[in-house]
Amino acid sequence: ANRRSLIDHLVERLRPDQLGPVGLIFMDVDRLKALNSFFGHAAGDQYLQTLAARLHQRLQGNHLLARLGGDEFVLVMAGSTDEVAARTMAEELRAVANEPIQVGGEEVSRAVSIGVALGFPGLSTASELMDQADQAMLEAKSRGGNEIGVFSAQMRQANEIRTDIELHIGTAIRHGKLLL
Repeated sequence: ANRRSLIDHLVERLRPDQLGPVGLIFMDVDRLKALNSFFGHAAGDQYLQTLAARLHQRLQGNHLLARLGGDEFVLVMAGSTDEVAARTMAEELRAVANEPIQVGGEEVSRAVSIGVALGFPGLSTASELMDQADQAMLEAKSRGGNEIGVFSAQMRQANEIRTDIELHIGTAIRHGKLLL
């Protein structure tokens, strides 16, 4: 699926009359640029196409897998889920992604950083849920990659503080309100 069908599906899944929680898994291929630099962009595209096919083969049921572009994939889990089930699915997807792929006559393997978030129908928006899963993925990537991060209240609080600082620091500097 593409970004538009992903968002449409997520909006539908988060309607108040739907079952929840809704599990969202955000995957980012670690160090794909190194593969592109060494083998060329056509090889990188081949790698991503093979990875997408393997991920689709692994999925059973009505899960929706979308490639956002570049090296990012998002999975919306079918049915109602919880953190344990979403994390288990993330671990299975990571195992699939870690399997070597033939590229340019050589076996290549890449790691993936994965973020997991749960959305609640009638309470969460598609944009919020995507942002939360992305934040969890970035947290996993910050631990060196090939990790799984689960969005938490602590992540939400840290992000709110970071955003507040980012939005107000320029004004504080311009008005001489920042002291060292």
